[in-house]
Parts: sequence; C-alpha cells; structure tokens
Amino acid sequence: NEIQDINHEYNFMKDPYLLYVGSRKKYKNFKILLDVFLQSKKLFKDFKIICFGNEKINNQTEKDFFIKKKLLFVHGNDSLLKKLYLQSSGLINTSEDEGFGLPLLEAMALGCNVFAPNLDVFKEIFSDKIFYYEKNNIESFKFTLENYLYKTELLNQMQVNAKKFSNKFNWQNTADETFKTYT
Repeated sequence: NEIQDINHEYNFMKDPYLLYVGSRKKYKNFKILLDVFLQSKKLFKDFKIICFGNEKINNQTEKDFFIKKKLLFVHGNDSLLKKLYLQSSGLINTSEDEGFGLPLLEAMALGCNVFAPNLDVFKEIFSDKIFYYEKNNIESFKFTLENYLYKTELLNQMQVNAKKFSNKFNWQNTADETFKTYT
C-alpha cells in the first residue's frame, strides 16, 4: 500500500484481464490456464491474460495466444505491478505446489480477487477469502472462473473481506509471532 501509484494509463489495461504473476515454469502449471481459455469461449471472448515478470514466451501455445492478443507479457517496477493488481479482474495462481503465496497476499491487500488451486497451504493461510478450484482439474478451474468472474456483488464482497483479512499479515505481527515462537 505504500508503493506509489502511477497515473499513466496503458492501452493493454483497457480491456478486462486476468493477472498472472511470476514464473510459468512446468511446476507452476500455467498451461492449465491456457487450456481453460481454449475450452471456454466465454472467458476467451471476455478476458485476456497479462503475465507480469521477466519470462518470455515458453512454447507454441503461449505464442498462439500472444498472436491473438489474448496473452500479454509485461515487466516493470512495483508501481506498475500495483496498478495491474488494482485494475485486474483477478489474480490467477495455477501452481501445483506452493510455499506461502506472496502474490496472493499482495493481491488481497489491494482488493484484487484471487483464484487458486485448493492447496492445503492456501486453505490454511487464506481460508475462505479466495476462490478455489480443484488442483489440476480443468473443468473445476473453468467452472470457478465462469461462475464467479461475472458475479459483481460476490466479487465486491470477497474483495472487502480479503482486504480486511490481509491486514493481519504485517511486519509487526510477524515479529510478535516470531518472538513468541522463540521465547
């Protein structure tokens, strides 16, 4: 929240998009998101995917999406990432295995809805404050996106709850909990 806002408007942000942050290497299972878009005419028509990070196009499927202007690759500073979170229709996480999930918390703190696999670590940390789909299940992922991305009232309520929830993750609480653990 302390990161400076940027006022500049980018053309690639004018249409609704889903945001993906970080690596798209194999264990991150990014391919499942592209598969969902290939199976859902509705999502393909209504959204594009913006990938934030330094990674370039990894395979032919990504290249095909890029050519159709449905997949964009953006890298930049924290101010640009903040703007992407703020204007996104949702942050997408497709990982098969994860540690904490810092981008999820960043998104929540900025009022960006999160869609992620039902990993135990996410359920433990984020509880019912994000939208889950069954890990590695294209139909479940497709259903979750199609079912929730179009429910404005529910999305707004989840944003409020997630933003409030994310406030408990601050440096003071972390220091206090660490101190309690070691004393």
